[in-house]
Amino acid sequence: MEKEGMQSAVGRQIPLLATLGNVVAGSLALVLALDDRPDLAAIAIIAAVLLDSVDGVLARMFNSCTEFGGELDSLADMVSFGAAPALLVVSLHGAEPNPLSRIAAVCFVLAAAWRLARFNVYRIFSSGHEGFVGLPSTGAGACVAAVVLMQGFMADHGFEAGAVLMPWLLLVLSLLMVSALPYPHVVTLITKWPGAFVLAGLLTLWVAATHGAYEVVFGLLSLCYVASGPVAALGAKVKALREARSS
Repeated sequence: MEKEGMQSAVGRQIPLLATLGNVVAGSLALVLALDDRPDLAAIAIIAAVLLDSVDGVLARMFNSCTEFGGELDSLADMVSFGAAPALLVVSLHGAEPNPLSRIAAVCFVLAAAWRLARFNVYRIFSSGHEGFVGLPSTGAGACVAAVVLMQGFMADHGFEAGAVLMPWLLLVLSLLMVSALPYPHVVTLITKWPGAFVLAGLLTLWVAATHGAYEVVFGLLSLCYVASGPVAALGAKVKALREARSS
């Protein structure tokens, strides 16, 4: 019994280790952005996304969902998906002053903080976790990282204008985070359309193996998820208007 109790106690710490790994990856992304290594900083943010996805699964697996873990997760997300993506975009312009990128970075950090605080309140009063109100900060951070990698790939192939567009992407993501648009949980999407995700995975592997352009695939997939909220809301309004006209 004592041995089982010790194993259970150790198991309850594993989700916290994943969350702390999220903090480490986000902090590493900040350092790499300051060192002018946007490619590695973007990869560190994606690693934080994976760890953020894993810690919730582990918490449910070991039945260790605690208030402390939830608060630590939010603080980790603020580092990895708030501060790190914002600084990453600012670092793309190097030593050149770019007021728009700095303004967009501040807006992004503020929106991420607002989004995480709102999520914590909804989590307290809601037992479900099938979707989100507003773009999740994890999705926003992942989008920034994936698009930075895509932009780097395209810059290597002669398209240099991508960095100029990044501040505008931050501003759009900021608005979506504080919006009331519904966004599905990725797990819910996989459950509803498993075939589509298998196809996307196979496509990613094929493109990476034949063209070495996995950055473009990841960038486009992340942009598709970001666009899913406005597209779904627009579709619901069009459907409501058609039903109102036909009645």
